[in-house]
Amino acid sequence: MKNPLFDIIIVGAGAAGCVFQDALDVLIRERAQVSHHVCGTCRMGARDDAEAVVGPSGLVWGIEGLRVVDASIFPTIPRANTHFPVLMAAEKIADLIKAEWKNDNK
Repeated sequence: MKNPLFDIIIVGAGAAGCVFQDALDVLIRERAQVSHHVCGTCRMGARDDAEAVVGPSGLVWGIEGLRVVDASIFPTIPRANTHFPVLMAAEKIADLIKAEWKNDNK
Protein backbone atom coordinates (compact mmCIF):
# COMPACT_ATOMS: atom_id res chain seq x y z
CA MET A 1 0.00 0.00 0.00
CA LYS A 2 1.47 3.34 -1.04
CA ASN A 3 0.75 6.26 1.26
CA PRO A 4 2.65 9.57 0.89
CA LEU A 5 2.40 10.12 4.64
CA PHE A 6 4.73 7.19 5.23
CA ASP A 7 7.35 8.59 2.82
CA ILE A 8 8.38 11.04 5.53
CA ILE A 9 9.12 8.21 7.93
CA ILE A 10 10.82 5.95 5.37
CA VAL A 11 13.11 8.75 4.17
CA GLY A 12 13.97 9.63 7.76
CA ALA A 13 14.54 6.02 8.77
CA GLY A 14 17.81 5.68 6.87
CA ALA A 15 19.26 8.92 8.26
CA ALA A 16 20.30 9.85 11.78
CA GLY A 17 17.78 9.10 14.52
CA CYS A 18 17.07 12.80 15.08
CA VAL A 19 15.98 13.22 11.43
CA PHE A 20 13.56 10.32 11.86
CA GLN A 21 12.24 11.77 15.11
CA ASP A 22 11.87 15.25 13.56
CA ALA A 23 9.98 13.79 10.60
CA LEU A 24 7.77 11.78 12.92
CA ASP A 25 7.07 14.88 15.05
CA VAL A 26 6.06 16.83 11.94
CA LEU A 27 3.82 13.99 10.76
CA ILE A 28 2.06 13.77 14.11
CA ARG A 29 1.59 17.54 14.45
CA GLU A 30 0.18 17.86 10.93
CA ARG A 31 -2.05 14.79 10.87
CA ALA A 32 -3.17 14.03 14.43
CA GLN A 33 -6.79 14.78 15.29
CA VAL A 34 -9.23 14.26 18.12
CA SER A 35 -11.32 11.15 17.58
CA HIS A 36 -13.56 11.25 20.62
CA HIS A 37 -16.88 13.02 21.03
CA VAL A 38 -16.80 15.83 23.53
CA CYS A 39 -19.91 16.11 25.66
CA GLY A 40 -21.02 17.06 29.15
CA THR A 41 -19.64 20.62 29.17
CA CYS A 42 -23.14 22.16 29.60
CA ARG A 43 -24.67 19.39 31.64
CA MET A 44 -28.46 19.07 31.70
CA GLY A 45 -30.03 18.60 35.09
CA ALA A 46 -32.42 19.85 37.74
CA ARG A 47 -32.30 23.45 38.93
CA ASP A 48 -30.84 22.37 42.27
CA ASP A 49 -28.06 20.30 40.63
CA ALA A 50 -24.86 22.28 41.25
CA GLU A 51 -23.24 20.81 38.12
CA ALA A 52 -26.19 21.44 35.76
CA VAL A 53 -26.03 24.33 33.29
CA VAL A 54 -29.28 23.73 31.39
CA GLY A 55 -32.72 22.40 32.24
CA PRO A 56 -34.78 19.72 30.47
CA SER A 57 -35.89 22.19 27.78
CA GLY A 58 -32.32 23.20 26.95
CA LEU A 59 -32.70 26.62 28.58
CA VAL A 60 -29.53 27.83 30.30
CA TRP A 61 -30.17 28.43 34.00
CA GLY A 62 -30.11 32.18 34.76
CA ILE A 63 -29.99 33.43 31.15
CA GLU A 64 -33.36 34.19 29.62
CA GLY A 65 -33.98 32.84 26.12
CA LEU A 66 -30.65 31.03 25.63
CA ARG A 67 -30.79 27.34 24.83
CA VAL A 68 -28.09 24.75 24.30
CA VAL A 69 -29.01 21.77 22.13
CA ASP A 70 -25.97 19.63 21.33
CA ALA A 71 -23.86 16.87 22.87
CA SER A 72 -22.63 19.21 25.59
CA ILE A 73 -25.96 18.81 27.47
CA PHE A 74 -25.46 15.07 28.07
CA PRO A 75 -24.58 14.51 31.72
CA THR A 76 -22.68 11.33 30.77
CA ILE A 77 -20.99 10.24 27.55
CA PRO A 78 -23.16 7.91 25.45
CA ARG A 79 -21.62 4.48 24.91
CA ALA A 80 -21.83 4.90 21.14
CA ASN A 81 -21.41 7.68 18.60
CA THR A 82 -23.13 10.89 19.76
CA HIS A 83 -24.82 11.65 16.42
CA PHE A 84 -28.15 9.91 17.05
CA PRO A 85 -28.51 10.95 20.71
CA VAL A 86 -27.93 14.56 19.60
CA LEU A 87 -30.59 14.21 16.90
CA MET A 88 -33.05 12.80 19.45
CA ALA A 89 -32.35 15.57 21.96
CA ALA A 90 -32.67 18.22 19.24
CA GLU A 91 -36.00 16.78 18.05
CA LYS A 92 -37.35 16.66 21.61
CA ILE A 93 -36.25 20.19 22.46
CA ALA A 94 -37.55 21.46 19.09
CA ASP A 95 -40.95 19.98 20.00
CA LEU A 96 -40.81 21.76 23.38
CA ILE A 97 -39.94 25.07 21.69
CA LYS A 98 -42.85 24.69 19.23
CA ALA A 99 -45.26 23.86 22.06
CA GLU A 100 -44.10 26.90 24.06
CA TRP A 101 -44.44 29.13 21.00
CA LYS A 102 -47.99 27.87 20.33
CA ASN A 103 -48.99 28.49 23.95
CA ASP A 104 -47.52 32.00 23.88
CA ASN A 105 -49.29 32.92 20.62
CA LYS A 106 -52.86 31.82 21.39
